[in-house]
Amino acid sequence: MTDIDELAARHWRERLAVAPTAATLFGVHEHDHRLGDLGAEAEGARRAQIARLLPEVEACEPDDERGRVVRSSLLAVLDEELTELGGPAGLGTSHTLLRCEQMDGPHQVLLREMPMLTYPEPEHAHAALERYRSADRFLDAAADRFLEGLDHGIRPVARNVERTLAQLDDFLAGPLDEDPLTTVTGPSGWDGEAAWRADLTTAVRDHVRPALARYRDRIAGEQLPMGRDDEHAGLVHVDPSGELYRRVAKVQTTIDVDPEEVHAIGVEHVTGQLAQEWAALGAVTLGESDPVALMDRMRSEPSLRYDSGEAVLEHARAALERARAVMGDWFGRLPQADCIVAPIPEYLADSMPPHYAQPAPDGSRPGTFFVNSTDLDSMLRTEGEATAFHEAIPGHHLQLAISGELDGVPDFLRYGTVIAYAEGWGLYAERLADEMGLYSSDTDRLGILSLDAFRASRLVVDTGLHAMGWTRQQAIDWMVRHTPLPVDTIASEVDRYIAIPGQALSYKLGQLEIRRLRNDAEARLGERFDIKGFHDTVLGQGMLSLPVLADVVDRWTRSQLPM
Repeated sequence: MTDIDELAARHWRERLAVAPTAATLFGVHEHDHRLGDLGAEAEGARRAQIARLLPEVEACEPDDERGRVVRSSLLAVLDEELTELGGPAGLGTSHTLLRCEQMDGPHQVLLREMPMLTYPEPEHAHAALERYRSADRFLDAAADRFLEGLDHGIRPVARNVERTLAQLDDFLAGPLDEDPLTTVTGPSGWDGEAAWRADLTTAVRDHVRPALARYRDRIAGEQLPMGRDDEHAGLVHVDPSGELYRRVAKVQTTIDVDPEEVHAIGVEHVTGQLAQEWAALGAVTLGESDPVALMDRMRSEPSLRYDSGEAVLEHARAALERARAVMGDWFGRLPQADCIVAPIPEYLADSMPPHYAQPAPDGSRPGTFFVNSTDLDSMLRTEGEATAFHEAIPGHHLQLAISGELDGVPDFLRYGTVIAYAEGWGLYAERLADEMGLYSSDTDRLGILSLDAFRASRLVVDTGLHAMGWTRQQAIDWMVRHTPLPVDTIASEVDRYIAIPGQALSYKLGQLEIRRLRNDAEARLGERFDIKGFHDTVLGQGMLSLPVLADVVDRWTRSQLPM
């Protein structure tokens, strides 16, 4: 193992120790007894760890390209985490203080992440009982940090606190014998399973649910009365200088973001290229070429809606089967893990969009495309296939399953998360699927434009809210004018952007960079350009920042030119 690989392995061990549920998700079971520590003291200890590691990485000089990619990526990841922790000295804003919200709030570790965990050995299963019993410490620490945030002028948005309360109320209202935390996967063929499940149910009843209820009451009593209203929903009302928004946007996108420039890119894309595409495809499918009228028609046309949850699932499964059949024509490297389609749990359906969950490294869980089969009013049938291609094949399943199966790549690149790379690929995959001939009709191809307009509008809305002081209603109005999404869905999405500043930028900026890299390679290589080679290069190094990805693709392109 080279020096940089040893440093990368050390980073990953230390990172999983502070994210123990993620460790279990990735098949590392030495932390199964823990839920993590969100306290300020724990953050300080983590900053000190990074401070010790960072100069060693900077001093490392790998003598091969692979090692240099690892070094550059590790430096980017460490810089990102330091930013999230408030900077090297902890004098900035810890991102934990911003997470009293419905998307990435600490309660989602229990509601969304823990039900997916698997405990393949009896000792893992027994350790999980201790994890469940520590829910009170985990959530109490989170609520304490939110109080700390209030002391520093960091007030949450009231509407997003209300969405969090609704999630918790829905979860807690469910019967104990159907609680997803009691049905997690344990050891196969274990004769102690019945007793363990009884203990698990007791832990949920006596520890997890009371902890969630207390957390719910604390944020209702402590945070909701202090919440910012819809007129002051953007981060600019927390930090008028705009510096905090630029920092969180860089964490999400891996690049320095100029809010005004990004805003202009979004406006130009929506009102220029996409407007022309809407006019052409709308005339063919619905006899309507005016984009605004077309979007109103799409919202109100009953034939463009699903009539049942099962129809949602079947539409996604059929799209996935077509993509699976031809993926070998476009990719040289294919994943071993399968991908399945499953419904989002009902208690999350009103606030959780369709999403993909990576397969377990040990093969105990396939990749899963979660679709919303409950809230039919929030979905257009025209978006079903494009969403499936984004989340599954050729999108996140190929990207993340392949990443997890790479040999000779450090674990932080195989299993880490780089939003701009991940979501940029997902959005790139929506149009790639059209090149692959995967859409079943022109009506389904409307989903390409719908989702592209959706992501381009995010550039406008996210910067509008967090840098320019837009109100929540201004953001909703923009998206109603420029996307065909149902109004209730738009409102929920805007609340998502308010909850996670900068994250919405990553999709379109990542896609634009991947598309730029492909265009550049095609122009430089001409007939030598190989689409399989390009895709394998983009997906073959794990989770990369956009600057590192550009270097990797440039080296591949140069390697294809004659000497």
